[in-house]
Amino acid sequence: MAYSESDLEIIKSNMYNLKTEPRKKYSLDEIIVEFLKIYEVYVKPVSSQTRRIGQDAISGAITGALGADVGGDAFQISGQNKQTQVQEWTQWKQWALDHKDFEAFKNEMNTKIDEENKQITEYLNSSEFKKVADEILEEHKKNEEKYQKEEMMFLKVFVGLFIAAIVVGIGLSIWAGKEENKDSFFLQPIDFQKK
Repeated sequence: MAYSESDLEIIKSNMYNLKTEPRKKYSLDEIIVEFLKIYEVYVKPVSSQTRRIGQDAISGAITGALGADVGGDAFQISGQNKQTQVQEWTQWKQWALDHKDFEAFKNEMNTKIDEENKQITEYLNSSEFKKVADEILEEHKKNEEKYQKEEMMFLKVFVGLFIAAIVVGIGLSIWAGKEENKDSFFLQPIDFQKK
């Protein structure tokens, strides 16, 4: 595949479902979440490092509105909720890791990604893709050239009109100056007695 990143962006903008980069392997937590869904367990990974900004903001608002005692209770409840979620995640994660079918499920998910990545690579190196990609790039090139010609034409017309306006302005000012001098010559009183 000999296409630049910008070429691939152009191609992807015309082929919406095109994947040009291999998918990354799932993290262990992502695999565990998917495995637990099979057993209708819907938990998300939570660690003691995870921040719950929304809960902290609500607790802070309660502290500001109702005082430190009530706010302290809100922070304590928020902390307890977080601790409960961490414990729940840890228990379900351990359950999944200990499950007899988990290793096979993990291997199957990673195998799917490997196969998908292989298909992406094969398609990107295929003559079918090259033909479609070259057509898209050729069409884009034609459109780009057309746009540049139109832009250049607009620029030429604009510059031409600007120069014409300057020439007309200069011409009018010269003509007005001559008319002013002509009028002033004829309007001067002539003294016929000085001859």
